[in-house]
Amino acid sequence: MAPDPHDVNPISVCHGFRVEAGGNRLGRVEDILHGGDSEPAALLVRGGLFGTKTMIVPAVDVLEVVPRAKRVVARAGRPG
Repeated sequence: MAPDPHDVNPISVCHGFRVEAGGNRLGRVEDILHGGDSEPAALLVRGGLFGTKTMIVPAVDVLEVVPRAKRVVARAGRPG
């Protein structure tokens, strides 16, 4: 039986989406990093003026994925 498309984690289909945090643009999803259970663990985001900066956004920090807008909203920062 085929998997139900409603069961797909939205993080696993956000390659190329724009990533924002706290109203600021961080960059675009370059890759989706998977954990041992094959669920998305983090996003590799490429940003910066010339796209030379990379950062990891843990999946737990993703607040919203908006497929129609090709946008990911992440938590604005980690305490500490």
